[in-house]
Amino acid sequence: EPPDAITRVASRYEWSVTRDDARWVVDAGDGRRVLAESSSAAAGDRILQFRRPLSGAPPSPPEEADFLRRNARTAHASFSTGPDGRAMLVATLVEATLDDGEIDSVLRSMLAGGEAVGSKPLADFDPTAYRTPADAGEWEAVILRESLGHAAIAFQFAGPRAVASLSLERGRHKSVHIFFDRSDAWGDQLVQLIAICAPAPPDWHSKALTANASLTLGTFALATFGPLENLVVTRTQLARTIEPNDLLAAVTTLARIADRTERELIGGKGGAPE
Repeated sequence: EPPDAITRVASRYEWSVTRDDARWVVDAGDGRRVLAESSSAAAGDRILQFRRPLSGAPPSPPEEADFLRRNARTAHASFSTGPDGRAMLVATLVEATLDDGEIDSVLRSMLAGGEAVGSKPLADFDPTAYRTPADAGEWEAVILRESLGHAAIAFQFAGPRAVASLSLERGRHKSVHIFFDRSDAWGDQLVQLIAICAPAPPDWHSKALTANASLTLGTFALATFGPLENLVVTRTQLARTIEPNDLLAAVTTLARIADRTERELIGGKGGAPE
C-alpha cells in the first residue's frame, strides 16, 4: 500500500511523513519537500503522483530549454511546470506494480534535484538485475522477446541497445530506441526509452513542460539525434523491476505520443502536446 511504502522508505533516511487522506508530504529538511498523491488515471489504474516545487520565478525561455535538455538525462523524475508557471519535478508510479525500490529512487532523485542518467558497459551490471536465470547480457533479449516479440512488434537488437518499429494508425510508423546500458546516480541499472517527435520551435518548450505534469508514461525532453536537436518523449525505469508488460506499455505509449506530437509540429497546429 502507498502509505506503508512511503513511510518505510522515508524511515530509512529519517525523513518525516505527514498524511492527509490520499496525500502525503515527505519532508527531508532544509525546505526539501515532496508531495505524493494517490488518484485514478484515465485508464482506471490507481497511480501515485509525486511533485516537488522548485524555488524561483517561472523559467525564462532559455531555462525552459535547459529543463527539457536535462529531462533527457534525468532518471526517476522529470522537470515540468505547474499551474502557476513555476518549475517542479514530477514522477508517476502505477500502484498495482508499486515497488519500494521505485519509491526510494523517485524520492531520492527528487530531493536531490533530479539525478542524471549515466552510461555503463553491460558487463558492469549485476546479471540478476532482471528476474530470470539468464546470464549477463542475455536478459535484454529475453525481455524483448517476451514483450515486443509476443506482440508481433518488429525490433532490432544489438548489444546494449534495441530499436522497436511500430505500425500505427493511417499507415504511419514510429521507432522507439531502447537503451539497456544506462544507470542512475547510485549505479542501479536503468532501461531508457526514447521516441523522436520532431524539431520544435521555442514556443513549444513551454507547452512541453506544462504537458509533462500530466503524462503518466513518459516525459517530453530535448535531445540531439544526428545533426538536429529534437523534441522527444522519454522514460526511464529500474531494470530490476521492469517486466515484459511494462516495457510493452512504455514502447507503445511513447510511440503514440511521439507520432501525435510530430503531426502537430509538422502540421503547424500549434496546440499543446498531449
